[in-house]
Amino acid sequence: INMSLGRLVDDNDYDDIDKQYDSILEKAINEAYDKGIVTVCAAGNESSSMKSYPSDFEACISVINIDKSNQKAYDSNYGTKKDISAYGVDIYSTVPGNKYRYESGTSMAAPIVSGIVALMKSWLTITPVNPIIKSALYSSADDIGKKGKDVYTGYGRVNALKAVKAVNNLKTSMKKPTINTLKASDTYITGTASKGADIRVYNSKGSVIARGVASTSTGKYKIKIAKQ
Repeated sequence: INMSLGRLVDDNDYDDIDKQYDSILEKAINEAYDKGIVTVCAAGNESSSMKSYPSDFEACISVINIDKSNQKAYDSNYGTKKDISAYGVDIYSTVPGNKYRYESGTSMAAPIVSGIVALMKSWLTITPVNPIIKSALYSSADDIGKKGKDVYTGYGRVNALKAVKAVNNLKTSMKKPTINTLKASDTYITGTASKGADIRVYNSKGSVIARGVASTSTGKYKIKIAKQ
């Protein structure tokens, strides 16, 4: 699902009704995630590092707009919750009235990532889909900013060929996670798994009580749980 929508969130002026609407939206995105549907969202065009929903929800892939010089476009939103970059300046696009024109913005960048994700999914025959897609997408991006993930370009510029190759390699390398010994007083579960794997913790009734993502570089995970 490609989303070209969103709004900035001011933690100092966050009404209960806004929190309720965002909670409903996040629930819908999480349900899509659990069904293997990947959601990609434009980061927004206010040149802001504030939170932006739905792009900043954990399950969503947030896309920054970069120009032909591989720099963040002047009006693109940015920040620690933004994930990846794509070209979004002067993109030739369809417009109403059976016409074409050049458009710019994160709404031009996000569909490029969505199209590449569709290519990646066409190669994928195993689950969980989202963690494999995310891990392959981020690890294969061209690092164009500061080394590693940075606030202006995320994990880097999306690379279609590398992303498809990465998901093809990842789909055969998923391994069973390890779990470190737990004591009755522990409030974290730790261990290792495939890099970027989605980790879920179930109770005896089969309900998910906690979830997290293994590191995309080491495979280690640390998930907070209530004291059992």
